[in-house]
Amino acid sequence: MALPKIEQGKLIIAEPFLHDPYFKRAVVLLTEHSKKGTMGFVINSPSDLKISDAIKDFPKVDLKVFIGGPVDQDVVFYIHSFGEKVPNSIKIRKGVYWGGDFSKIQEFAKENRLNDDNIRFFVGYAGWGPSQIRDEMKRNAWFIYSCKSQYVFYKKPKRLWGKILRDNKSPFSLLSKFPDSPSLN
Repeated sequence: MALPKIEQGKLIIAEPFLHDPYFKRAVVLLTEHSKKGTMGFVINSPSDLKISDAIKDFPKVDLKVFIGGPVDQDVVFYIHSFGEKVPNSIKIRKGVYWGGDFSKIQEFAKENRLNDDNIRFFVGYAGWGPSQIRDEMKRNAWFIYSCKSQYVFYKKPKRLWGKILRDNKSPFSLLSKFPDSPSLN
């Protein structure tokens, strides 16, 4: 059976029983995929840290920082929907852009233009070597889905994993409503 195409702008969803602490029930937006490797951000793992507390001199905004993955957790990344309004941003898919001129993001923060509907901040990212993600998919550790912009900026990120499974009528849809730890139920 052929594996689905892995490419920038797709989502990979952790299989229900993956117990890696960074990727348990993770939804990862792929931002790069090439022969050199794959990169993305876990978009459903908000922390309690606010961006204005994480970056010195950043305007006060009530936006959480997400745990983007285990690599480079001392670096802040961001995904937004501003497009060319943020120079040098990279289009990931329609309505979803990565990075760009940070001073423009700070300007938008001062103007109260940043909110959960248009930007996500991340510490760290998820990264895989040249064939690592394909090997993990062959072992069914990940499922790949098309990305909708509303998934990236979903209001209840901790429920996103289950929503995507249900929206795509996955065989694991029923499990999406089970608690992370049934023993705590």
